[in-house]
This record gives sequence, C-alpha cells and structure tokens, in this order.
Amino acid sequence: MSTQIALWVLVEYIKEPRLSLEQIAARLREQHNVAVVPESIERFFQDHDLKKDAPAIQLNTLATLRSYQEQLARESSPAALFAHPPTVPFRPAQSDCPGCQAPLQVYKTQRRTVLTLSLGRFTAQETLLHCGHCANDTLYGAESLSQLLPSGCTYGYDVLVFVGRALFLRHRPTEEIIEELRARQVQLSPSEVGYLGRKFVAYLALAHRQSAPGLQQAMRAQGGYILDLDGTTGGGGPMLMSSLDSLSEIVPGNVRRSGNGCASTA
Repeated sequence: MSTQIALWVLVEYIKEPRLSLEQIAARLREQHNVAVVPESIERFFQDHDLKKDAPAIQLNTLATLRSYQEQLARESSPAALFAHPPTVPFRPAQSDCPGCQAPLQVYKTQRRTVLTLSLGRFTAQETLLHCGHCANDTLYGAESLSQLLPSGCTYGYDVLVFVGRALFLRHRPTEEIIEELRARQVQLSPSEVGYLGRKFVAYLALAHRQSAPGLQQAMRAQGGYILDLDGTTGGGGPMLMSSLDSLSEIVPGNVRRSGNGCASTA
C-alpha cells in the first residue's frame, strides 16, 4: 500500500471509526478513484497494531497518521523527486530602457541555488539586462526572484522569518530550530541559524524605519500613546529592544544591541 493510500485509509477511519473495511474501500474508490481491497486494509491495520473494532480512536492511530504524513512529505520533496534540483528561469519585467526607450540587451546570465520553505530547493537562472545604447548603466534583475530571497543569498525570506520568529518569539534553541527545518526539507548548520537570526533583526529594524511615518500618523490620530519597553535575545546573538504602544499594540521602534555594546535604532 502506497504512502498516499495509507493516509487516505487512516483519514477515513479517524473521521468515522465505525466504518467497515468494505466501506473504507468504497470511500477510497468514490473519493479518490483508487481500488483497494478490504484485505489490504486489514493487513495495514494489523501491521501497525491498529484495532479496527476499538470503541474509540487510539493514540497510536494518530501517531501512525503523523508518521505517514512526514513520510509523504519526504517522498514528495524536491530532493526525493529530482536527482538534481529543477532549474527555473527568471527575467526582468523591464524590457525597454527608460532613458532612450531602446530594447534592453542581455548583460549576463547567472545561476544560484535557492532554498525556500514554500517552493523547496531549485536552481534559479537569472538573466540580467542592460542598455547598450545610452549612458544608462543600470543592471536590471528579475523582480520575481528578489521577492523570494535577498540578493546574493541562498535562503528565502520565508526561511529567514521562520528562524527569526523561532529565536525571538518562540525562544527555541538552535538545535531545535535545525530539527524543525530538517523536517521541512531545509538543512541549516548552527552558524547559519545564528546568521539568519542576526539578519532577521536587521530586516526588522529596516521595516520599522520605513514604517515610521505611518506609525506616527496612527498614534497621533488616537491622541497619543503609552510607551512600554522590552528586550529579547537569542542566546549569544544580538539583543532586540522594542518599544510598544500599549493602547494600539503598535511597535513604534526598536534598538538592536550587539555584543560589543553598539546599538542601531529604528
């Protein structure tokens, strides 16, 4: 029995434990167009010590479901599906020079490995364009790629945010973060977790700085603010000092303090 069919069997059983083996087989045929004989379902329950006639769902049933979910995730990951990561082309949306209106020309094509939580691992083949007709020396890269990850980086913004939230909001240790990401087919070393954590703090400070005018306007509109201060740090990493308006729960600014006592504000 395949991993996917086993999952469907478990789901039907958990939803309605009173279903017979024949009824579960009929459900799979109707809902998923899959032919499974009741004897196969019975052997599956026996192999996993699942009691079909138990009065209620047992704990090991949920544990078996979780195990098959993880197995399906491994089997359907890009690493399992492809001997080599798939290559995805990226081109800039800009096709003409904004200065002279001439068509942009290919400057070069570059490749790099990209790893995100949402898309997995793939090779990005980015075409850079430039104008060869006027003094415009701008290099135009693919906006769709820059929305996935920072320039020159391997890990996507979603990986960076996952690490930052795990460190500073869920207060998880580095090894636990590594295990959580490994279950999502993302391999990180302890030093990479620390690096992404520091980068998360830097991006958070930039986001606050860019949002400052809007935050000020919102607080003025409500007649002022009540300011609370708090700080958090992930192990030996930088400390993030944040201010909180307790009326609106808006964070108007923060200070990042490194180990040498220097601070940057936003």
